Amino acid sequence: MSFFLGLAATTAIVLAAYCTITLLFSRFKYERAIRDNGCAKPCQYRHKDPILGLDLFMDIAKAFGNGSFLETNRHHFDLYGRTFEANSWGVRIIKTVQPELMETVYATSFKNFGMEPLRLDVGAPFFGKGILTTDGAFWEHSRALIRPTFSRARFANFSSLEMHVDRLIALIPADGSTFDLQPLFRRLILDTSTEFIFGESANSLTQNSALDAQQFLQAFDDAVAGVGKRVMMGRARHLVRDKKWEVACRTVHDYCDKHVAAALKDQQETAPQQNATKSDGWVLLREMAKETHDPLDLRYQILNVFSPGRDSTGILLSNVFFFLARQPSSWLKLRNEVLSLAGRTLTYEILKSLKFVNYCLKESLRLAPFATFNQRMCLQDTVLPTGGGRDGTAPMFVKRGDVIETNFYAMHRDPGIWGDDANEFRPERWEKPHPPWAFMAFNGGPRTCPAENMVYAEAAYVVTRLAREFAAIENRDPCEAWQEEMRLNFQSKNGVKVAIFAAG
Repeated sequence: MSFFLGLAATTAIVLAAYCTITLLFSRFKYERAIRDNGCAKPCQYRHKDPILGLDLFMDIAKAFGNGSFLETNRHHFDLYGRTFEANSWGVRIIKTVQPELMETVYATSFKNFGMEPLRLDVGAPFFGKGILTTDGAFWEHSRALIRPTFSRARFANFSSLEMHVDRLIALIPADGSTFDLQPLFRRLILDTSTEFIFGESANSLTQNSALDAQQFLQAFDDAVAGVGKRVMMGRARHLVRDKKWEVACRTVHDYCDKHVAAALKDQQETAPQQNATKSDGWVLLREMAKETHDPLDLRYQILNVFSPGRDSTGILLSNVFFFLARQPSSWLKLRNEVLSLAGRTLTYEILKSLKFVNYCLKESLRLAPFATFNQRMCLQDTVLPTGGGRDGTAPMFVKRGDVIETNFYAMHRDPGIWGDDANEFRPERWEKPHPPWAFMAFNGGPRTCPAENMVYAEAAYVVTRLAREFAAIENRDPCEAWQEEMRLNFQSKNGVKVAIFAAG
């Protein structure tokens, strides 16, 4: 027995010595790299737990629970500077709001930073492999599959959107009574996105919504919320099993698989020449089935498009009306611009020419972006142009395995970039150009959201239609401030409680 105890003690000592030497050697290499490259260390988060950083994790978890996640993170930049270093479960994480670092990470040194190590394990049970979770060749494959979806020719025809907006307008009370616009906008975009992606609208704005579509939507909300929780929990996500989330994932997958099977069957039964000339509406799933016959690949590719496609435009519309309801002068200015069109048919070119409408959309995205922050893992040692030193202006060295977290919400409200009124909704600020990489509503570089132009066009169409139809919008929410609610993206916690009045 004494032999085994002695062996165990010796093994423990050897392992401890190995870990200590490895840590010291890694620290030595890091310090030498900083010195050799003329870099400076960034400011440091003051941890109570310097080993795993659990104090920061608990603070963020508390903020997430009480609805102050975004402002808590923004406050950290007030305390520690525009770029600072923290510890997240033993991993070095660099948090920044500097546009120069955004450009380096997302564009000039794009290949040095990836998201797959951070996202694939977290999202795989629901999203699988697709454009949201992968890097490299598979990401390029996914991007190529969906790229034709967002060509101008595909979305510049508003005939289908017009039908759904007509249904939306019919549900809006125009008698000055209080109602919530946010769920109506979510249903609108749900109907358009399911039609666009699956070839079958959920018809949630009508009485004809199918039961399986309703179950799918509830399950989808639960599944996306579960992914968001897994992101927030970090490595602790493996300690908890969420059976409700697992059931929601299966329900969504079953719904997608039904449509995938139908698309593959249609592809097999349709002659190639007929397929090439088929013109009964453009359906993403059907087009993807021409390129890959793998049902699992199709399921996950569709989900990777459906998730941002369903939320983005709906959240944008909700937020822009949230702010406009609190700015009657901006609504009046927007409506006057729309009425100057008289009865002209709305085309892509006309919508793009409506300057103040587009200013309002951008200002809403500045104050309440879809993605409030993003992370990339450093895949190889890299020298970043700024971020080091007390003022963040010196070069900064990041090593392989470090994580860069870019906070768009805080950057979009940075007074150093946007002025002293950075927290205010003022669409006129877009009359002047903003600094490059200071506005990241749709990301940037090679991974810029491919749906950017479509989101702007569809949102502008809906805003313009409603401005033609209604004379005034009035806030009916006693809470003036926008408050956060997190799903996979952030939306208004209190919805958009307003009263709308018909044009005379």
